[in-house]
Amino acid sequence: MTYPRYADWVDEWYRDIASQAPLGMNIVALPSGQRQSPITFPELDKKWKCRDDELMSHYTEILKACEDADVLFCYGAGIHPEFLPYLPTFNCYFFCDDPEDSPWQSAKVAPSFDAAFYANMASSFQYESWGCLRHSWMPIFTAPDDVPNRNEFGKVFNSTRTESVIFVGGLDDYSSYRRHRLERFSSAFPNGIFMGRGWPSGGIDGPLSPFFLKSRIGFNIHRTTGPINRRMFQLPAHGVLQICDNITGLGQIFELGKEVVGFDTIDDAIELTKYYLEHEAERESIARAGYERFWKDYHAEANWIRLRDKLLEWGVRPGERNAGVMQKLPSRNVAYFFGVAMKSIQVEAQKVVRSAKAAKREYLRKDPWWKIYERVFTSEAVYLPEYSECGTGGSLAKGAQRMAGETPALLQNASLAPQEGALRWAMTQLIGGATQIGIFDPRGEELERYASVDAKRRIVRISAPLNFSDQGLDLLICVPDSTDSHAMANHLRAFSKIAPAAVFGFPIQTKEADEQNLAPRNLDADSVFWMLKSLYEEVAVFEMPNPFVPWLEPAKFDGNPKSLVAKVKILRIA
Repeated sequence: MTYPRYADWVDEWYRDIASQAPLGMNIVALPSGQRQSPITFPELDKKWKCRDDELMSHYTEILKACEDADVLFCYGAGIHPEFLPYLPTFNCYFFCDDPEDSPWQSAKVAPSFDAAFYANMASSFQYESWGCLRHSWMPIFTAPDDVPNRNEFGKVFNSTRTESVIFVGGLDDYSSYRRHRLERFSSAFPNGIFMGRGWPSGGIDGPLSPFFLKSRIGFNIHRTTGPINRRMFQLPAHGVLQICDNITGLGQIFELGKEVVGFDTIDDAIELTKYYLEHEAERESIARAGYERFWKDYHAEANWIRLRDKLLEWGVRPGERNAGVMQKLPSRNVAYFFGVAMKSIQVEAQKVVRSAKAAKREYLRKDPWWKIYERVFTSEAVYLPEYSECGTGGSLAKGAQRMAGETPALLQNASLAPQEGALRWAMTQLIGGATQIGIFDPRGEELERYASVDAKRRIVRISAPLNFSDQGLDLLICVPDSTDSHAMANHLRAFSKIAPAAVFGFPIQTKEADEQNLAPRNLDADSVFWMLKSLYEEVAVFEMPNPFVPWLEPAKFDGNPKSLVAKVKILRIA
């Protein structure tokens, strides 16, 4: 296992998780480079191209260790794709910072590995879009010092919990959206424990266990999609009831309402926190179930077993190693310094040591899609005014005609493209408190699977909307597929009678060279808004800035093609 040495304590941490491997698995932890801030791929690429002495020394050590290894498990950054052909191992990549750090990390290197693992459940669509043939979710590891011992049940649940709420994590994060949500939540619980970078109480120098063991509820939140942090596993391991965002992903890791509590909006989080502070028996029951689930599926040894079983499933067999395609590491690349670039060694060296923070600032200036607009998931939906300059107006028939004219028939039996899967995941983030849900999606069961992560929801699959009888639904989730304008208008009218509120999804489509006549064109937010406005009083249109990341922002109505999601409610009486 290789890892980036970005802090002084990480060597011991990685050795600790390696020591938790089950009998029959021997994990050797090796740093992939010298001590430095997290390295971006552009920085690593420069080091590789100039054959940096320190980097090549570490690569030589890794190459030697791999002579008797079956698998290289690259935990985070540090392994250049062009180094992989020298290795005789089955090479796995594991990354824990998607989607924010994907552009300068995982997107650049993951496709070159034999297999890729991601800690963010919602990132599967990204890895599929990059062409990773073998990819799977993997929980973030916790080391023995991160959680109580397995046999300390009494210590965990007999401790006196005097603190109501705890959150340990940065406030001055470079996502203003997360800061906005944290400030709203913390203001509702002024006596709670809020510690980390940017908080008035500052960070913590020392173990977190004493703080977790005296807290009743642990708050967890992310910058965008998730869940993807160590808090998700540390909180239940300490017997703390976890209240966490990103319900669709969370419900695939823990059982909602039984092992964890999920929320969509900050208002939901505040209300749920107050409820469980007043209902101690329910709080402790969920906390105990979360604790048991952690020790069943998510402790370090269980993660190594998960990795082993997945590799065996992919056909990796112990002892079946191949000689590296290349046998000798390349020597210093003099041409890199003096040839093409014609720049001085001093300038190149300064670029090589550029901090990851500077690289992130540069990236944010170029493509700030994930700087989230705060109003999406804070119970402040953004609605386009009926007479907005963005709107062209028009009847339902005209909107349906435009939609049908631009959307040829889809392949009914084709598997979902990554962007269509991401859209369906994103749609479920707008379910809110609805529990009686109808689903119309001719493209398969993916949408139903994401919506059903919460056992409190009753899901009804709708196959014929025109003939559907009322079943007391309070929400419809729908991906329209009609191509005839008259049929589209009729379907939308039928949809509007099924439930008083609905979530509609319109995926962005791409044309492949051999499917020029099959790939549908894209709708714009303007036409979606006016088409639905003729049936519903309130229409909110959202867009996915990245079609492979299931995250929503209010639509900008700028004409650029994006996957769109509309949430509508309050049926008009004809």
